Amino acid sequence: MIVWGSRIQETDRGAGSFFCPVCRDDRHYVHQQVSRYFTLNFVSLFQTDRLAEYVRCAACCSEFRPVVLTRSPEQILLHMPLWNCCACGCRNIGDESACVACGERPVLA
Repeated sequence: MIVWGSRIQETDRGAGSFFCPVCRDDRHYVHQQVSRYFTLNFVSLFQTDRLAEYVRCAACCSEFRPVVLTRSPEQILLHMPLWNCCACGCRNIGDESACVACGERPVLA
């Protein structure tokens, strides 16, 4: 009996250090690729599709597109959304690591 099918696998593409937009600091990352493989008798033989590619922060486990590795911290922070301070309600721009009014740091999910 011959059994054929497909399997999804994640493979490491690399690791290193990058500026995490969520942690707002330099953190270690793992660069992952998700692919579909053709299987024969439950053995992966060859890749049929590349489904996704992402960078995962080792500290907060947030996932980003690989382009984040090519951007400077200033470029990343410039494109971050506005955030509201939980302590005083002040609206802050994305590149502020603490509230400009009260100094409270944002709560990270």
